[in-house]
Amino acid sequence: MFADLEWLIKLQKLDREIYQVTGERRTAEANIHRLEIEVEEVLLTRIKHVRLLNGLHDEKEAYLEDITDHERILEQKKADLENDKKTKKEHIRREILKLEQAVIVFTEKVDKIDLETKKIGKQIKVLDQKHKELNDNKKSEEKKVVKLVKKSKKELVKFQEKRELIEQNIRKPFLNHYNRIMKIRNGVAITFVSDKGLCNGCKIHVPFQFQQKIRKMDDYNICEGCGRILVIEDVIMN
Repeated sequence: MFADLEWLIKLQKLDREIYQVTGERRTAEANIHRLEIEVEEVLLTRIKHVRLLNGLHDEKEAYLEDITDHERILEQKKADLENDKKTKKEHIRREILKLEQAVIVFTEKVDKIDLETKKIGKQIKVLDQKHKELNDNKKSEEKKVVKLVKKSKKELVKFQEKRELIEQNIRKPFLNHYNRIMKIRNGVAITFVSDKGLCNGCKIHVPFQFQQKIRKMDDYNICEGCGRILVIEDVIMN
């Protein structure tokens, strides 16, 4: 068997044990990452809601000012109606009617803004509650990680010592490729070709001639689909 490949297989078997020991921790860390993203999304949504709320507040203030101005003019026009000559009264009545209609429209807009403001206020409360729950869950997962790290620390030190001994026997280019694939392929850098001629990692079809080459185990064979190192099933599974 190709020497570097033999040691890489040993390394993969050891890493499989390490992944089993660190499985809960990695799940908790993944949960923390997911919760951090959710917290950020909630905060961004809350910021948008607050901005919208501030905009509605400014809009409402503008309408209230318009209502005040129109009501003031209305009072003046009503006074004019009492004092003016008969010939001008019809013209003043039309102005009063327009002003009254404008006040009604502005008041309806203010009422609509109040309803929208109330709705957004409720949404912000829901977001605040969700933010609190997400943070509580995140803290819980962080505590879990601390406990799991403490629990597995001694065992992982032993694994790491074994790992370093194995790494010394593998040439750098092969080891670097293995470690890179380990990181991006969820801890599986070496896999096998199934009896259906598929890479067990990514399920891409492996040409028959390439399968024959892999069976010889005298070279470093890489899957074109996922970049994993391909070997025969018995070697990696036993």
